[in-house]
Amino acid sequence: MTKPILILDLGSTTVRAFVISSTTFEILGSAKYEIKLIQSDEGTCEINPNDLFTNIVKILRNALKDAQVDVENILCLGMTVQRATFITIDKVTGEPFHHLTSWSDRRGSDMVDNFNTGCFLKSINCGAAFLYWITRSERFKQVSKLKMLNNFIAPRLSHLMQTNRKLKEAVKSGRAAICTVDTWLLNRLKNFNKFEKFDFITDITNACATGLFDPFTLDYVSMNLKMIGIDRSVLPRIVDNSYDFGYTHKGVLGVPVHISTTIADQAASLIGNACFRKMDAKITLGTGTFLNINTGRKCMGSRTGAYPLIAWNTQTRKKQSSMVFYTERPFNESSTLIRFAKTIGLCTNVEELSDMALSVNDSDGVMFIPKFHSLAGFIGYKQSTTKCHFVRAVLESIVFKAANFYFLSKEDSNYHFDKIRIDGGISANDFICQSIADLLNIPIERGNNSTELTSIGCAYLAAYNCGVLDELESASQFYKVQKTFIPNEVNRKELFMRYKKFEELNSRYN
Repeated sequence: MTKPILILDLGSTTVRAFVISSTTFEILGSAKYEIKLIQSDEGTCEINPNDLFTNIVKILRNALKDAQVDVENILCLGMTVQRATFITIDKVTGEPFHHLTSWSDRRGSDMVDNFNTGCFLKSINCGAAFLYWITRSERFKQVSKLKMLNNFIAPRLSHLMQTNRKLKEAVKSGRAAICTVDTWLLNRLKNFNKFEKFDFITDITNACATGLFDPFTLDYVSMNLKMIGIDRSVLPRIVDNSYDFGYTHKGVLGVPVHISTTIADQAASLIGNACFRKMDAKITLGTGTFLNINTGRKCMGSRTGAYPLIAWNTQTRKKQSSMVFYTERPFNESSTLIRFAKTIGLCTNVEELSDMALSVNDSDGVMFIPKFHSLAGFIGYKQSTTKCHFVRAVLESIVFKAANFYFLSKEDSNYHFDKIRIDGGISANDFICQSIADLLNIPIERGNNSTELTSIGCAYLAAYNCGVLDELESASQFYKVQKTFIPNEVNRKELFMRYKKFEELNSRYN
C-alpha cells in the first residue's frame, strides 16, 4: 500500500489539514480550524502565533484520526501558506517582537499613499517607461507601472518599527529575523515548543510575494530594503520548492515526519488546477479574487497592473533550473463581500446566495461598489428592489472584478484563451461561475474538489519531490472537470452593459 501525504493549508481565515492519497490524490481525511484574527478600527489584523501553532498541531493530528491513518504510514508533509503575512523574531531566543501581521493589515496605508503619489515613484515610473521604449525590456515595462501595495511587507514593517522600540533596535543590530509564514511555521514544526536550531529560509514562491523581491533578478531589491532601513541579513535565505526542509519534531505528531515542500497558496492552486502549460489560466474565488496566468520560463512585465511572480522551482529535484513564472491580478475583498451579505441579513447561509441570485432576472438596476476600505455601498435601489436583487448585485461585483482582470490581461498579451479554470471556496457558486463564462465568452471549468485544489496542488508537488511522480506535469491526469460553464451569448450583451456601468461607477468612487 502506497503511503498517503499529510498536507497543511494555512489560509487567511482558516487552517486545514488533509490526508491525501499519493496514488489517486483523493482526500482520505481532513480537519479545520477558524483562525482568530485580532482586528481594530485602526486597520490592525494580527494572529497570535502561539494560539495558531497550538491549533495547527491539533488539526494535523485530527486529520490523521479522521483518515484512520497512523503517522508512521505517512509519506511526507507538504505545506501551503498565505503570502506576505510575517512575524519578526529574535534570532537568539526565538521570541517574537509582535504577533503575526496579516497581509490584510492596513496600518501602513499612509506610507503606501504617500509613496504612490510622491515624486520619487513618478520619476522611477517615467524613467522606466523611457528605458522600456528603448530596450523593450520586460523588467522596465513592469517598473514603469510600479506601485506599492498594502499587502507588501515594507509598509507594515515600517509602521511596526515606528511603534515598537525593541523591534527597531533588533532590526538595526541585525538580531531580528523577519519571517514569512513558511519560515515561521517550518521552525515551529522543527523545534516544537523549544527554540533550538533556527533554519532561516523561505521558499521562492513566498519570497517573491513580499514586495521586497525582484522576480527578474531573483533577489531582494536593495533600494526597497534601504527605503525602510533594513539589511538583507534580517531576511531569510531563499530556497526552491524541492529543498530538503528537514523533519518535524517528534513532539508534533509522535514521530518525525519529512517535510517535502512549502509553497505559496496561489502557486499551489495553479498546480492544483493543472495549469502547467504556458498561458494556462485560472481564477481563484476565495478570500480574494485572483486571476493567475502561467507565463512559462519567462518573467513577463505588465503595463496594466499585473504582478509577475514565481509559480514553482524544483531545481533540487530536477537537478537543473526549472523556474516557472506566472502573473497575478488580485482583489482582496471577495470573502468580505459574502460575509457582508450575510451580516446585513440578505441571507441566512451563504449556500443559498446562488439560488437567490438566479431567482430574479436581473438586479433591478442595483449596483454594488465593493470598496470597504474607502466607499462601499449599493447604488440604484428603489421600492421594487428585493433581497434577491441586492444579493445579485453583490455577486455580480465579484464577477465584474474577475472580468476586469481578464480584459486587462487581453490588453497585455492579446492571447486567445480557450478556457479558464476556477477554484476556491466561492467557486461552488454556480451563478458566479456561469456569469463569468457569459461575460468573458469563454468556457469556465470547475474541477472536482474545487474548494480544495490549493491543498491538492501542494500534494502533487510533495509527491513529485518524494519521487512518486516522475514529472510534476504528470499530475494533469488527476485533474477531473466536475462542471463546464458554457457561455450564453444571449446573457452576455446585457451583462456586458452592466459591467461597463460598474466600471464607470467604480472609477467615479475610486
